[in-house]
Amino acid sequence: MLAVEALRVFPTLYAMLTQIEAVRLADIESELELSSVTAGTVLFNEGDPATDGFILVRGRLGVFVGSNPDALPIAEVSPGELVGEMAMLSQEPRSATIVALRDSDLVRVPQRAFDLMTESSPQVSRLIMRLLAARLERTSRSNVVSRATQNVAVVPITVAAADLQFVPQLAEAFTAMGRRVVTIDHDSRQLESDRLQLAAEEHGLVIYVADGAASEWGRRCIRQSDSVLFVAGSNSRRVESAAEAVAYARGLRRKVELVLLNPPERALPEGGSSWLDLFPCDRILHVRTGAAVDLARIARFVLRRAVGLVFSGGGARGFAHLGVYKAFVDSGIPVDLIGGTSMGAIVGAAIAQGLTPDAIAEKMRHAFVRNNPFNDYTVPIVSLARGRRMTALIKYHFGDARIEDMWKTYFCVSTNLSSGTLHVHRDGSLWHGLRASGAVPGLLPPDIIGGQILVDGGLMDNFPTSIMRALARGPVVGVDVSSGSSFECGVNDIENKSLYWMLGKGRKQVPGMLKILMRAGTVNGEIQSIASRAAADVLIHPELSAYDILSWQSFDTIVDLGYRAGLEAIRQNESLLTGVSAKTETTRTQ
Repeated sequence: MLAVEALRVFPTLYAMLTQIEAVRLADIESELELSSVTAGTVLFNEGDPATDGFILVRGRLGVFVGSNPDALPIAEVSPGELVGEMAMLSQEPRSATIVALRDSDLVRVPQRAFDLMTESSPQVSRLIMRLLAARLERTSRSNVVSRATQNVAVVPITVAAADLQFVPQLAEAFTAMGRRVVTIDHDSRQLESDRLQLAAEEHGLVIYVADGAASEWGRRCIRQSDSVLFVAGSNSRRVESAAEAVAYARGLRRKVELVLLNPPERALPEGGSSWLDLFPCDRILHVRTGAAVDLARIARFVLRRAVGLVFSGGGARGFAHLGVYKAFVDSGIPVDLIGGTSMGAIVGAAIAQGLTPDAIAEKMRHAFVRNNPFNDYTVPIVSLARGRRMTALIKYHFGDARIEDMWKTYFCVSTNLSSGTLHVHRDGSLWHGLRASGAVPGLLPPDIIGGQILVDGGLMDNFPTSIMRALARGPVVGVDVSSGSSFECGVNDIENKSLYWMLGKGRKQVPGMLKILMRAGTVNGEIQSIASRAAADVLIHPELSAYDILSWQSFDTIVDLGYRAGLEAIRQNESLLTGVSAKTETTRTQ
């Protein structure tokens, strides 16, 4: 097929071609080159000189900025669109990298042909500028991440025979989210063209089911996909080609996840640690075999409609986080990712383990209402409290759990005093992460991991919504309980007051040492929270002005205020939140 003939099927391009005189069109056509490229081919890199452009005839191209190989495209190019024209017009280096996301057919347009086209008539120049303006506007307004997934590859990478039995349930989960689903496996690949056409006409989603990680059909599934789900049994041996297959998918710039299949009776998932060499923790997704709610969560991750919940620090005010979560559960809105700081990290960890609101409430009462984790006072050489009680309570309630082995994706943050940086706990020992995240300097001793001194995350980021947003999974819901209460002193000359006065009247007018230390542990975080609040799609700020960070005995009231605030936020953001899934989460009780 001649290059010009390949372009005539696109109305906009055809309109441009009709503006060019026949003689000049023949000169242009002699310069054009029709070719095919495989998925993963780089057409040009950011910073390259502009020598030609490309018109996409079939397939899909991705636009990438920066050198991060795991970055998502900032835009995508569909058939009939021209790329590279901006650099050819300005004669400046390329402003982005263009990669073939699928096997694609292209028409290469050298600089001379492009110049002939733009010089042929003013109408052609104006049309090219309109095409460029339309693409820029579409890129700025659309969410490429959420709309890009149309083809999903499912690739087994362990020897378990049941690895692919969940595919029909996954298809049902996509269907429940309003997607038309077509499944294509090795046996039905000869029907691919007709079924793909049907899926495209129905604006659907195609699931390619690979027969193995190393087969030619398996590689073809990966090439034709937008997102790759590598599937493994939680206790199964990986195939030898697993690492090669994952590297192949990453080389094609695919969105890569690992789905670990766990037995349905398992209280907490297992097996994530053995895959950290191939997948970051936030790309390891645990499911229970046969559990529809878990497969629905996988579907939300693939479609970038997973709900991320972020909890700030705030001492006893953090009980409101539990109330907000209860409002989500009662409203049937699933939560897929959890992140938090200090008390927010503790409540979030219980949620990530799949506990019900009632079970979490009992843990919180035991740890903070019926017990005081800060009253093991000692000679204040390192801290006011020894820290043993806090550590014991965390270990009692969370045991030896690991962050990479939670039902919901989880992270918490602490401050690394050794390096002066924020430390994000994405994998490893859960109790160590929680102990570090809540180690208020001066109140509790720091947590030491690998010789690094880790303290309360509130010093640097008390409300880590930006970390959740960087995961690009879907809407981010932030619950900020860190501010709103009065923190003032009723006298100006504390140093001149007697000990008798301080132990009497002063207790009502002067904030005590515990309050001062806990407030000091989050004050810098509140400055950071100004930007963090802006990073949340939904911001929930319960009215807690009557309660401070040590109001442990007001547990039920604070939880109820969080519940009311959560319900109101859901009501105001119904279209964003209730559209993620029609299914209600199932949580365990103990």
